[in-house]
Amino acid sequence: VVSQILDSLAPVVFKIGITCTPFLRWRAYEREGYQKMHLLHVTEEPGLVQMMEAALISEFQGRAGCRNVAKGGEGPVGQAPYFAYLVVVSCGDGA
Repeated sequence: VVSQILDSLAPVVFKIGITCTPFLRWRAYEREGYQKMHLLHVTEEPGLVQMMEAALISEFQGRAGCRNVAKGGEGPVGQAPYFAYLVVVSCGDGA
């Protein structure tokens, strides 16, 4: 799913993360200039979403446009449900 989203918007700048408050997290990214937030997974289990985040970052960290610096799995802080997300900003048509 992540590859399909990134390919459909390429070229793109993106970040993968986890949160307990997707709306508030989106508002922060929106202020940074991101255009879309895709919720990839929701769970009551923090360990599951932490592993998913770390695996996705590992898979995509070397891809052009990735802005993840940390390896992932550090959060989230707060109560369930926990969300894995992808935020993106399209950089034009590549021309």
